[in-house]
Parts: sequence; structure tokens; C-alpha cells
Amino acid sequence: MIRLVLCGATGRMGNAIRALVLQGKGFIISYEASRSAPLTAFDGNADVVIDFSAPAALLEVLAFCVRRGLPLVIGTTGYNENASSEIEDAARHVAIIKSENFSSGAHVLGKLAKQAVQMLG
Repeated sequence: MIRLVLCGATGRMGNAIRALVLQGKGFIISYEASRSAPLTAFDGNADVVIDFSAPAALLEVLAFCVRRGLPLVIGTTGYNENASSEIEDAARHVAIIKSENFSSGAHVLGKLAKQAVQMLG
């Protein structure tokens, strides 16, 4: 069972991830971090952190992951210019995956773009 810490748990993507975890097997949410439930309050066990919070939470999320040695999946967007260097610094200590868009619409658009290239040359 993979234990998740879900940052941004009350947002649209947080709700979507929670729904997927509840209907699937192999994952459990150990903690749901939000404005009313800060990440620093979690003292349990986890295997990975998934962050769909807000750009303002980046430093707290990175520090938490580095301190706990937890890999991080970042789906939050809208970071300032300094965020890339902060993420790179943390990535020297823990595994980080960052994607600008995890939405199904972006996935479909990517597939359509590949088809258009094949069709149009």
C-alpha cells in the first residue's frame, strides 16, 4: 500500500486524486494538507507527497519533503521565476516529478496534436 500526503486536498485536483484513491487499490491517503490542515502538522508515515496546492506553499512543501526524505510530485502551476531554482535545489536531495498540466484535457490535446502531425506531415 503506497501512502500519500496530498497537498491542496480541498482543490479540484485534490478532490480528483482523492476520488481515484478511494476507488482504486494500492494507495491510501495518510494526510490531506490544506489551508486549515497545514503540512507541518503531519507526523505520520508516508511514501510520497503529491502537491496540487498553491505557489505560496512551495517552500514549505519542498522543505517537508527534503526533511522527511520523501519523493514529490508537483502539479501546481503559476510559480514565479525563483521556483525553478528552489525545485532544482530540493531535487538534489529527493526525487521530484513536475508537470505543468495533469488534466485530462491536456492529455487529450496532446494526443490530438500527435494525430495532426501524422495527418498533416
